Amino acid sequence: MQARNQALFFALLALVGGVACSIVLQDDPCDTPDDTDEPLDTAETGEPIDTDETGEPVDTAETGDTGQPSEFLWQAAVAGGSHSCGLSTAGQVSCWGADDLGQSTPPADLELRSISAGGDHSCGITGEQDLICWGDNTHDQLGAPAAQALSVSAGGDHSCALLPDRQVTCWGADDQGQSTVPKDLEFVAVAAGDQHSCAVLVDESVVCWGLDRDGDVTPPADSFADIAAGYDHSCGLLTSGAPTCWGNDDDGQSTTAIPQLSFIEAGNHFSCGLDRNTGQVDCWGANDENQIRVPAGHAFVQVSTSVNGAHACGVGEEKDGTTYAVCWGRDDQGQATAPR
Repeated sequence: MQARNQALFFALLALVGGVACSIVLQDDPCDTPDDTDEPLDTAETGEPIDTDETGEPVDTAETGDTGQPSEFLWQAAVAGGSHSCGLSTAGQVSCWGADDLGQSTPPADLELRSISAGGDHSCGITGEQDLICWGDNTHDQLGAPAAQALSVSAGGDHSCALLPDRQVTCWGADDQGQSTVPKDLEFVAVAAGDQHSCAVLVDESVVCWGLDRDGDVTPPADSFADIAAGYDHSCGLLTSGAPTCWGNDDDGQSTTAIPQLSFIEAGNHFSCGLDRNTGQVDCWGANDENQIRVPAGHAFVQVSTSVNGAHACGVGEEKDGTTYAVCWGRDDQGQATAPR
């Protein structure tokens, strides 16, 4: 997935793909409300509360109202294999879609600062910068080390995290060497793909490891600012702002004519990036499940693609600053039906 991560001064922004699709982004997705934006307790403020026909107060927990609370302001919506998860500006987590392995049931009372969805598992970083994962544990995907982390990226059956000392740690499946991090290197960003991983080093070069299906672990020699690992291809953003991709190109996922991007992401046979000049999200690659047909009428501030599925999710923003999740593509498990 979805997904590459930046250290300290790099902000992650994941996005969604297509051969000739574009959407417009607005504002900074990292903006969060301050203490004055906390939801008010109407019982203490004297404001009117909801009542039924008899005038009695309504307990929404008893009415079966399972929609997102009004105070759930989305900062991220991430696409996994057949599930999706969202994160609010207050750190609340919400997941939907397939849940046969617990991938859509995060731990109770969980509060996170960042989140990433993999094949059948998800991982996040708590307010104390601890790593936590949930879902499938067939390949020890939940075995995150007891270490503080700056960023985390969940892949097919493994995950990787960037640590404060510029080291990278990976866990989970390692049958293709995807969790065996090269030694004696210092990193600034890491991304976990389906069965491979890539990272940006402090000297701005890129190194990849794991399964080499079609050259996806053989990056070009250049200076990189960002990195993304997909199913069987990889992409990077050069320090000049130019995108570059390598690996499988059967669906055109590794070929782009866009000159300048602000960020880039590699998914399952498609890639996406934010055009630095137009402010649009440009996508290229496969569209067999309508995964690149971005719904119209949304002002997106964040987008995420599935690393081994066929759907995508993003966060849209209303004119009043209210944010919400929207997903599209394959929806056989409800993974593209985001709560509103």
